Amino acid sequence: GWKFRVFDFIFICLFQQLLLLSITSSIAHQKNNNKPFPTMSDGIAAALFLLFFLGETISDWQMYKFQTKKWNQIKQNKELTKEYKQGFISSGFWAYSRHPNYMCEILLWWSFFLFAYLNSCAQQQDHYSVWWTALGPCILTSLFVAPGASADLTEKISASKYPEYSQYQQRVPK
Repeated sequence: GWKFRVFDFIFICLFQQLLLLSITSSIAHQKNNNKPFPTMSDGIAAALFLLFFLGETISDWQMYKFQTKKWNQIKQNKELTKEYKQGFISSGFWAYSRHPNYMCEILLWWSFFLFAYLNSCAQQQDHYSVWWTALGPCILTSLFVAPGASADLTEKISASKYPEYSQYQQRVPK
């Protein structure tokens, strides 16, 4: 109905476009940059971006592989064993963080800000002009880690579905 259309327009269309614009603003900040490319700071930011991109990709792949195997065993009426019996992934990157994909996603976008900030430092520019570009990563971070946001929502769902999840929460950091 009309309520979904209003939600669709405000959140899906406008908010997400503004979020993407603010996240990538650090790249736009460098548009008038007259320094040679690439520099050491470009290399540092690019390496961090690639590291976090790889981390997110691997953790998403681990989750996909786990869920696919778990649901295949369920469909085939096989007895679930090991980790599949508990219902949630707790190996690979998931043994070190309950949300490695969220963590890498957040850090990936902070590497864009780092790119702008390091270049601002390298050019000995006014550092205050670059701080507005942190708005995007701040908003994105809050979408994942603010109270009641994505991380809390998935924690609540998992804790209600899987009895052993509370032990996992005590053992592994968010």
